[in-house]
Amino acid sequence: MKVAIICSIDFAGEVDQIKQLLESKGHILSVPYSIEKILQGQMTLRQVAHMRKTGTFSDYAKSKDLIRWNWDRMKGSDAVLVVNLDKNGIKNYN
Repeated sequence: MKVAIICSIDFAGEVDQIKQLLESKGHILSVPYSIEKILQGQMTLRQVAHMRKTGTFSDYAKSKDLIRWNWDRMKGSDAVLVVNLDKNGIKNYN
């Protein structure tokens, strides 16, 4: 089954574990663009935090057309897995 994961970029480490587990069971996984870049070592969460702090993350997202990119990724999947973990004291952060 082709599964698209959607989540906060801050959950990159947890998503990597989920991705590996589901792939070991024969599923084909896709993750958000920025998380894929983090998992490939092409970007870090620290860089993302800096972009957020300086207000340039939205420019980055626009330049990569990430809303459309993620929408197309989800449309091409059999299922969507939403990973809502606790963050900043908020249960099931989204």
